[in-house]
Amino acid sequence: MKNSSDLGGVITALLTPFDKNGVINENELIKLIEYNLHMGIDTFYVGGSTAEMLLLTIKECESLFEIAGAALKGRGRFIAHVGALPTADAVHMAAAAEQSGAAAISAVPPYYYNFSFDEIYSYYVDIVKSSSLPMIVYHVPGFSGVSMSRNDIVRLAGIEGVGGIKYTDGNLFMLERIRADCLDLKIFSGQDTLFAAAALTGADGAIGSTFNVYGDRYIEIKNRLAAGDIDGARLLQRRVNNITEMLEKVGVMPGEKYLLGLLGIDVGGCRAPFKSLSEDEKQLIRSTAEANGLAF
Repeated sequence: MKNSSDLGGVITALLTPFDKNGVINENELIKLIEYNLHMGIDTFYVGGSTAEMLLLTIKECESLFEIAGAALKGRGRFIAHVGALPTADAVHMAAAAEQSGAAAISAVPPYYYNFSFDEIYSYYVDIVKSSSLPMIVYHVPGFSGVSMSRNDIVRLAGIEGVGGIKYTDGNLFMLERIRADCLDLKIFSGQDTLFAAAALTGADGAIGSTFNVYGDRYIEIKNRLAAGDIDGARLLQRRVNNITEMLEKVGVMPGEKYLLGLLGIDVGGCRAPFKSLSEDEKQLIRSTAEANGLAF
């Protein structure tokens, strides 16, 4: 039976570590997972935007599922991003995710060809029908170029087997309206910078890229909100946003990978055409992180 009711909280969108030859570095991926478990995070989003999904082969995505499933067995869960432009590839990856022990699957809507909503709807139906796992729809218009309306998302939520949405959009009014329309739908904010605001607006949890590095800060924000300490949560959100704002200037994923290197996790760089960081950018990253509470 498909069920996403136990998913929620702070979920790390895992980066993909590469070795010096550009090959997935299994040992460092396991170290990254262990680091997150130590911070208190037990759920992971694998193979998504943060993982450089469009720069990975299907086989590499499936390898990420296998590594995460084996590393987390009995200690945590993962959501496998299986979105691909050909529906057949998405169905293939969904089967691999299930075999690797995923708790749920997720998929970005088909992009580039300006598909109609009916075509997008059919895409999700076909993937969901192929798997026993709950589907987390991935709404990320800023990257995918696919802008779905509130009514579109409500229609997708009505598909049997759709259990949630990764809502990576700054429109919190729309998030609140979706919350009002779909009381049983799990809503995961995908905007790290709006973590506290999204929680107050009705999100059940968040799936974030910067959680790789300082996910414990977001757990503390969550706990302060639960305790009614709004001012404390706001201050913590401002500090992590100071770092995130800087990362957005230099490149979020390259910047995060550099920070993890400072913490002793050698995840390498990002695949081209992502750029390499300059020495000035590295210094800016380190000084900004230290000024906002990170210690190396």
